[in-house]
Amino acid sequence: MHLGGSGDLKAWAPDLETSCGTDIAKLTGAPSAARPNVYADTSPAELIPNGGTSVFINGALDIVATPEESAEYAAKLRQNGAVATAIVVPSASHFDEPAVGSRAWPVVLAAILSAVGMARTSEMR
Repeated sequence: MHLGGSGDLKAWAPDLETSCGTDIAKLTGAPSAARPNVYADTSPAELIPNGGTSVFINGALDIVATPEESAEYAAKLRQNGAVATAIVVPSASHFDEPAVGSRAWPVVLAAILSAVGMARTSEMR
């Protein structure tokens, strides 16, 4: 489940400091002689195919991790035999996806419940 995230850390690295206020090395670790390509074991794009199912949920107004980027990555996964879906939530932005109570939350909750084989009940908001 990708909530406004990137599947390609290498491509996203130049913008991570500006968009998220963190350095890519905090996610990948620093390169070393023993591990020169830090993306090889951390970036989902480098681990294709991984045998999993991916669901990308982005707000239509997300300028950090755009719906277009997620759709392209989902297509790349499908081309490599994986199951991948990209969902766009109208009128939602980057921070709406993980926020309970946001306009994106019902979409996120439905995707999570579907992934674990559960149905939504009236107690779930």
